[in-house]
This record gives sequence, structure tokens and C-alpha cells, in this order.
Amino acid sequence: MTMHLSSRAQALLGQSGESPPEAGVPMDPAAIRAVLDALNRGETHYTDRPGIQPLRKKVAEGLSLKFALPFQASDIIITCGATEGRFVTLQQIIAAGDNVAAPDHAERIAGGAVIRGAKVSTDLTAAKLLYVASSSGQTAIETSLSQVAADCLVLFEVDDAESDFHPSQVSGFSDRVITVGDLGTMQDLASARIGYLAAPAQTANGLRDFKQALTICSTNLSQWAALAVVEDL
Repeated sequence: MTMHLSSRAQALLGQSGESPPEAGVPMDPAAIRAVLDALNRGETHYTDRPGIQPLRKKVAEGLSLKFALPFQASDIIITCGATEGRFVTLQQIIAAGDNVAAPDHAERIAGGAVIRGAKVSTDLTAAKLLYVASSSGQTAIETSLSQVAADCLVLFEVDDAESDFHPSQVSGFSDRVITVGDLGTMQDLASARIGYLAAPAQTANGLRDFKQALTICSTNLSQWAALAVVEDL
């Protein structure tokens, strides 16, 4: 399957990262203008807990195009980077003693699992939650999916601009995958610390509630800055 995304869209939807921008690299001028406009409009209060509707809509459109899946704005929760998306998922989905399987990139979820009292391993058959990232490749991810139990949920991180594979494309997983990603990995948006989380209906409410309890909402001005940068998705 060949998808056609702009270079900006690929960078936003397909790169994971926690690294800060290089010193002295300016923010995207469009983002700066958006922040100033938002300030002039008085956008200095909390947003709805899932995030501003226009940004959620743009993220859903970008994910739908990238993966040929029907993401909707109502599926999207705007987070403080991919880190918060992972943390919220771990705290809500797993319990003390549960096993989180991470065939790759286990370091990304180790802290959140420890806080919850769970363990991270490569044991797929006993996993309550499977963590996989798009950079691991379709073959490796499909192999992992084939070994987990029927009630195992999947935390999927979009961290590869080239991959158009998503676990929800696999039979039996359409309502078992929680998707996270980062909109702030580009140097001209990294300081905004904005990411996203998309969850199936049966888990979405709990994740939204925990997100609200954790950080109320992602920073209002950062969301408008991110929207300006993703307008060409």
C-alpha cells in the first residue's frame, strides 16, 4: 500500500522522540504567529480535556491518510508528547503484577510500568499489554501479534515516517489498539511538547479521565502552535 503524505506530515506523524531541539533553533514562524493570534483571542484558559477540536481533527485526518483507517476527531486525545500518552495508557490498562511485553524499545515504557507495579518482559503469551513501535517493522509486529492472548491490548507508537502499517489492520485487532505519537519531534515544534493518543471506545473514557487528572489538558497555546504546523497534513 502506497500512501502519499507531505514531508511535514511524515515528520509529524512518523517520528518518535524525546530529544530537545538544538540550542538556537527557532520555532516555526507559523507556530509563533498562531501563538500570538491565540493570545489576542484570549486563549489562555484550559481547553476541553481531549484537546482543541481543530487539532484533533487534523491529527485524525493525518492518521487516516497514513494508515488507511477510519480515525475520527472524537478518537483523539491531545497529550503532552508521546511520553504522556504511554504513561496514561500504562496507568489505566495494567495493574500490579501484570506483564507488559515489549520486544523492542522497552526503555520507553519501563518507568511507567514500574510505577504501576507491573513488569516489562519479552514474554508475549502472558502479556496483558503489548508495546510495539512502527519502527520495529511490519513483520516483527505481526509476529508479536500472532503470539499474544485474545484479550491482550496493544499500545502502538507511531515513530517511523515511512511505515504505513498499523496493528489495527490485522484481523481481530481493530478494537484492541491504542495509538500514540508525538507532534513535537521536529526542531521547530519540539518546545510545544504536543502528542496524541487514539483509543478504542471501550477504553477511551478512562484514558481521557486519567489525562484530565494528570495534566488537565495539554497547554492551550502549544495546541494552537501545533495546529498551525500541521495545517498542510
